[in-house]
Amino acid sequence: MENMTQENIKIDICNQAIETLKLNRSVLQPQLFDSIEKQLEWLVSYFEGTSNERSKLFELTFGHYAAREIDPRERDL
Repeated sequence: MENMTQENIKIDICNQAIETLKLNRSVLQPQLFDSIEKQLEWLVSYFEGTSNERSKLFELTFGHYAAREIDPRERDL
């Protein structure tokens, strides 16, 4: 069993979000889907230590998308 560090937990959450996003691709505009997917993939690489561009943390917009662009009836997203 793998040791669940804080980074491993964050990676798992991001990977679950990516899978949920892919399962619900049809309810999102393509550019919105692509943007969210790329941001989540970057977060995974950041938590894995393969990206050290800390400044990108301040450029993440998927929370904004969730609040403004995604229909609240889409509970899975």
